[in-house]
Amino acid sequence: GDLPPNRWQEFLVNDLEAAVRTKHPEISGCIEQLSLLGADASQMSGSGSAVFGLFEDTLAAQKAAASFLAKEGYQAFVAMPLFS
Repeated sequence: GDLPPNRWQEFLVNDLEAAVRTKHPEISGCIEQLSLLGADASQMSGSGSAVFGLFEDTLAAQKAAASFLAKEGYQAFVAMPLFS
């Protein structure tokens, strides 16, 4: 609640992401796709076992998840907001 409204993305950091994206371009593809689908932020989680997108709009998040579920080998889910 104390973060400036347009700067919270600066606090999403994964130092391993750049190295993993170099060796696994599909990570970059997922991150880019989430951004195109309306994610306010998207990033690799941990050591690359998952990629996540943060959406303000629930319907956009559901559509993004559906687009990944339509791809073979992908899993996706939508978690409801922690804060409102």
